[in-house]
Amino acid sequence: IPQPDFSQAFATDPITTGETVTLTFTIDNSNSPADATALAFTNTLPAGLVIANPANVVNTAGGTVTAVAGSDSISLSAGTITAGSTATLSVDVTANSSGDFNNITGDLTSNLGNSGTASATLRVNPPPGFSKAFATDPIAQGETVTLTFTIDNSNSTADATALAFNNSLPASLVVADPANIANTAGGTVTATAGTGSISLSGGTITAGSTATLSVDVTANNSGDITNTTDELTSDLGNSGTATNTLRVNPQPGFSKAFASDPIAQGETVTLTF
Repeated sequence: IPQPDFSQAFATDPITTGETVTLTFTIDNSNSPADATALAFTNTLPAGLVIANPANVVNTAGGTVTAVAGSDSISLSAGTITAGSTATLSVDVTANSSGDFNNITGDLTSNLGNSGTASATLRVNPPPGFSKAFATDPIAQGETVTLTFTIDNSNSTADATALAFNNSLPASLVVADPANIANTAGGTVTATAGTGSISLSGGTITAGSTATLSVDVTANNSGDITNTTDELTSDLGNSGTATNTLRVNPQPGFSKAFASDPIAQGETVTLTF
């Protein structure tokens, strides 16, 4: 009499960081003329995966299922499957970090013997990396500099779509005239000369690639100017903000003075600049 076959699968693969996916264990007793009783196994999830809240446990194998939201352990004990039939146990799990997660159970045991382990791999894609940089730092007051935003999707196996962010420039910076926009992220860029706003909407970056958006800005005042964007969002999640600081040096002060004032006709006086 054969032992039940044992397998597992994630309902969706890949997913993104923070997403929840259903994990289903299948116990197949269809090739056996005998009932499988005392079915039991334990699955300790790999670090980065936890049982979702709610866990949405669905079990047709009977027995007792333990799957506590927020924990990393799923177990079945005292399950039963009739001869010639198949049962499933499904639990929702949430991915708290990105990477390739190989989930391997302990052995499934029953009165029919040891069915061995079941394994499945889940790919969890991170949201794109998001950064920005000024092409030249420092610059002088009144100068124009190129500000480049970089969106890095190189660690993902999925395209990043619906990319969007807004950057309200600090009061000392404005979009230059001309703005000299250069964009490889697709979508729509808004950056009107003389304003303090740069935005992207509807952008797309293919899996494994990087895109940039650059706009020229002019510094109207001096000082250390910290520029922080709003969050970059996409179908792959929230990438957070991007920040960079630009040093704007003031123009040199310029004055002159006579050493003595007044003087008499014919006198000599020193003029200092």
